[in-house]
Amino acid sequence: MAITHRRALASIVTSAILLSSIAMLGVGLVGWSNSNLLSHQRDLETTFSKNINKLNEHITFEKIWFGGTNPNKFISITVTNTGNIGLNVTEIRFVDPNDLTELFSSTIYDGGIAISESYTSEINYDWTAGSAFDILVNTNRDTLFRTQVSP
Repeated sequence: MAITHRRALASIVTSAILLSSIAMLGVGLVGWSNSNLLSHQRDLETTFSKNINKLNEHITFEKIWFGGTNPNKFISITVTNTGNIGLNVTEIRFVDPNDLTELFSSTIYDGGIAISESYTSEINYDWTAGSAFDILVNTNRDTLFRTQVSP
């Protein structure tokens, strides 16, 4: 009887295939987690920057003037940027202070205000003497400034 030696190539090949597939899965997982982390980091930086800039926005209502006669009544609103960054006024709204219904809304397209500069908007609105309402000024960072007036 002859003794034959068999080599265990099957177990070596199987081990090599398993190690290769685990290495490829590991590389794929590390690449995916790295790109996911960078994406979340960019989102966090953008949110942080936007919120910090919102805190630095300040508007002071300088002058609110009611003028004109029927049917050409208007309100002239002058605001000054007293914050330490520039801002853009995007909307001016008039709201009833009792039930918060919107009385009037105007979209502003040229409302950029540099630091310590003023912006004036003349809005055609049929105001009623003695009838109080709130003026809301909104910026492009969604900061809302409010004051109450009465003609």
